Amino acid sequence: MTPMVDLSSGSGTLEILAETNRDESGITSGIIYFEKNISYSNSSVASSADGTWNNVTLGLFGDLEDYEVTETRGLFQTSIGDGD
Repeated sequence: MTPMVDLSSGSGTLEILAETNRDESGITSGIIYFEKNISYSNSSVASSADGTWNNVTLGLFGDLEDYEVTETRGLFQTSIGDGD
């Protein structure tokens, strides 16, 4: 996962990598939970957020056939929630 995203311009890119080393694992998706809500788009080049959530689901937009998925999301500064 990108260790720090600079939102000083209003938005930035978050990259998330998930991998397994075994086909037999049966992993087809994953979910990352955050302590607070974040606003993001499913595209790193979008000009506005798709919504505000406290999780990101992986595998829906990527391809796990090589045991690895890298996905990017666009994060947005103005609507980062307080976790409520």
